[in-house]
Amino acid sequence: MRYFGFCGIIFAFLATGVLAQELPFLWGHSWGVGARAVAMGGAYTALSDDYTGLYYNPAGMAQARKTTFLGSFNSLSVTDKATYRGLENEQQTSSTQLNALGCTVPFPTVRGSLALSFGYHRIRQFDNGLWVRSPVIFPEKDYEAVWEHERIEEGAMSQTSFGGSVEVGPGVWMGLGLHIWGGDDDYIWQFRELDEKNLYTFHDSTSTEHMATEFSGINLSIGTLVALENRIRVGVSILTPVVLKAEEFWDYTEIFTWDDGEQEVDVEDHGNWVYKIRSPWIFRAGIAGQVGPVLLSGDIERVAYSQYRYTTDSPTQDRVSANLEIRRNLQDVWNYRVGGELSLPFKEAKLRAGYAFYPSPWKGLSAFQDRKVFSIGGGLRLIPQWQFDVAYAITSWKISPYDVIERESIDAQNLFVTLSYSF
Repeated sequence: MRYFGFCGIIFAFLATGVLAQELPFLWGHSWGVGARAVAMGGAYTALSDDYTGLYYNPAGMAQARKTTFLGSFNSLSVTDKATYRGLENEQQTSSTQLNALGCTVPFPTVRGSLALSFGYHRIRQFDNGLWVRSPVIFPEKDYEAVWEHERIEEGAMSQTSFGGSVEVGPGVWMGLGLHIWGGDDDYIWQFRELDEKNLYTFHDSTSTEHMATEFSGINLSIGTLVALENRIRVGVSILTPVVLKAEEFWDYTEIFTWDDGEQEVDVEDHGNWVYKIRSPWIFRAGIAGQVGPVLLSGDIERVAYSQYRYTTDSPTQDRVSANLEIRRNLQDVWNYRVGGELSLPFKEAKLRAGYAFYPSPWKGLSAFQDRKVFSIGGGLRLIPQWQFDVAYAITSWKISPYDVIERESIDAQNLFVTLSYSF
């Protein structure tokens, strides 16, 4: 009757393989930085006139006229719907995190403008969960039990950044940012076999795979922004490749529990691996224009996913095989973002809305894995020194069937609140 342990090992390692073979750059979702930019769909390359320009386009930061401290939090809610053995199950996950904390300092100049910025911001969030459950009967093996699969993932990829912007000519700004990558991911996949009808002398068999990953790396962002007739701005930002180092520590246990509560550890193992992945150059361009009280902005971004490369062996393959698999399965995409801001005639109040489209990087799957992000928000100057901004963004996507999961879809909502102080 040790059918239990055998199934646990197989399903736990299959689940791990799915995670290990995906690039960390594709885990979770990238929501953006700061409530104003998020509410405008992330179409911020041609604006970037506050600390968040260090993320979108460092050239825009020199537009700041006052020293400004910015703090931003977000509250993420994720609903995972998965179908297992014909039954649909739903799991909700929520988390509240620091989105950004930074400062922009302008310096007096004889001509033009100069500003420096430094701070911390999260660029991808991994938080999600899955839970599925189904009765399982194999008459030919005289076997009946309940099977459960559960996934819990928490963490984020972040940057600690430093940068500066200078006005090199009337209405022409140049900027440079240095980004130190960090962050972590905590991933648990658990498989349980339960004797709920008390047909046998055991209670359950539980297999648990746990992986903790830490990230590190460094890269640059280079940007330019041009003001045309003081109403139209055009911006370009280039991100240099980053060699992301991932250190993963894993442990696996399988525990068998008898009806009398006594436990037996059948399998216990652990280990670690280190691998590195190099990203391609990423290009962004944007345009923004003011028409009366309405500000409109649009962005386009090129990401060559087929050019991601392991610079070491991956956790599951040698370097050459892993890179060939990337070329076979990933495609290059254009991301699009648009947003608008309406100025109201009181308290410097703003209303904002945005839309972003992120095609799937996976070949042949874009029809159901494309991500469309809708966002709304607003801003209010509470007193001359304090600015309050809020944004609410939603998106959803489907995941290709894998291992024991027949269908899976994710709905995500994120609430951003940003407070800045200028003097």
